[in-house]
Amino acid sequence: MRCGMLGWMRQVVRFADTSAGRVAYSVTGSGPPLLCLLGWVSHLGLMWEDPEHRRFVEALAREHTVIRYDKLGCGLSDRARTDFTMESELAVLEALVEHLGLKRFALFGSCESGQVAAAYAVGHRDVLSSLIVYGSCVRGCDLAPDDVRQSVLALVRAHWGLGSRVLADIWFPEASAESTGMFARLQREAATAGMAASLLDMFYRFDVADLLPAIRVPTLVVK
Repeated sequence: MRCGMLGWMRQVVRFADTSAGRVAYSVTGSGPPLLCLLGWVSHLGLMWEDPEHRRFVEALAREHTVIRYDKLGCGLSDRARTDFTMESELAVLEALVEHLGLKRFALFGSCESGQVAAAYAVGHRDVLSSLIVYGSCVRGCDLAPDDVRQSVLALVRAHWGLGSRVLADIWFPEASAESTGMFARLQREAATAGMAASLLDMFYRFDVADLLPAIRVPTLVVK
């Protein structure tokens, strides 16, 4: 629903059935479709309570129909999940696009989802008007040395409270204590320790280097 000024938009969460489970998604604003793939874990409900995230979505929604969704395993989507592969991520994305009846749209991916968006662009160039990638990487293994990655995964599994705070500090080193605290809470509410570790490990394993030369849609990469 749109109103004349920011801060008055209402989020309505709906669900789409996929072969792997129900996916929660929201549609905000009007205009050309912009499908947003969120980070490694998300929670549509809690993220809407974050003033910064909400302002970002509302600004986009002034000119676009903004579609966001929680990937399987986290947020308001079905929490059960055993397949942590690029193929599983693409299958859910394709099912949501079909459910929404999208014929042509812009695709936005952040964090791990930037890799998924890039992979989708290779096989679906005819339906994408543009590709936007924010805060992502080509190879997840480049985020940190292997011993650091394994230590982070072990910490998340062993103590999700401490692990969520460490990840908040790693990804937002210059953010205020209030912002990092909110993000740490969001992570814990969005996924269990085991699911969060599995999704983060999936991010670390993704590598789209070989796919990038095949992207043939207008692309913007933002660090």
